[in-house]
Amino acid sequence: MLILEAVRVGIEEATRVLRKCLEEAEDPAAGVREFFQAAAHEMLDSEYLFGCPVAPIVLDTPDMDTDLARTCQAGLDEWESLYRSALESAGVPAGRAARVARTILAAMEGALMMARSKRSAAPLEEVGDEMAEMISSVIAG
Repeated sequence: MLILEAVRVGIEEATRVLRKCLEEAEDPAAGVREFFQAAAHEMLDSEYLFGCPVAPIVLDTPDMDTDLARTCQAGLDEWESLYRSALESAGVPAGRAARVARTILAAMEGALMMARSKRSAAPLEEVGDEMAEMISSVIAG
């Protein structure tokens, strides 16, 4: 029960920061860059202990039919939805927005893992910059 509540709190905090970055940015590219930067700062501030609140559970839980696994999946779905909505609001067609949203989410997960293993915020910063460039290109058509 404590693990489930801790995961929920982690998901809520990540969602709050992502939503804020996307809502306050001039466009989705800037919002995504800002979110990756926020993760990079958190990685540094935590001395490389920061990570995704759902990744360890999803990667290490064989039974995905539990409250904990469903909570993690719901968090991932919500983050993907936030990215997708921001892209659609910028004029990206729904199907393309969904694929790009998944790409951004996957890039964040990989960048978090790399930053932790390398004990460097550079992967988050660099991947965030690349995601922003990609998003700008997608929006431009």
